[in-house]
Amino acid sequence: MMPRQPVRSRALLVALLTIALFHMNPPSILAADSSKDGPPQLRHATFELRDEVKIKVPEGAKRLRVWMAVPQDDPAQQVSQMRIEAPYPTRVEHDSEGSKVLYLEASDPKEKEVSIVETFVLTRSEVRHSVDPSQA
Repeated sequence: MMPRQPVRSRALLVALLTIALFHMNPPSILAADSSKDGPPQLRHATFELRDEVKIKVPEGAKRLRVWMAVPQDDPAQQVSQMRIEAPYPTRVEHDSEGSKVLYLEASDPKEKEVSIVETFVLTRSEVRHSVDPSQA
């Protein structure tokens, strides 16, 4: 049996978290709760996450530049308590699509390996869409 590899894709991680949310509380999209007035409330799940990237610095490197994905706020998720640990200064920039990315630059790095760690709290909200069969 092969050893388990850590999840490296942020999209896969978000998909797994969403599946976990609905597995814990299966959505009642098709049947409204008749015991309450108004639409059923959306469910939420909160996760504490840690994302680590390790960069092997080539021997004799004069400059190290790293771009790293950071979690995004959107209508279905909120990011809070974001903390970055890195041996060099970092800043959050926006890429050409408007997504936030972490940027680190180091001149004449001496380490053989540089580690960047993001820790944050992610709250995912249930997403519901109405389907109108007459529009199909």
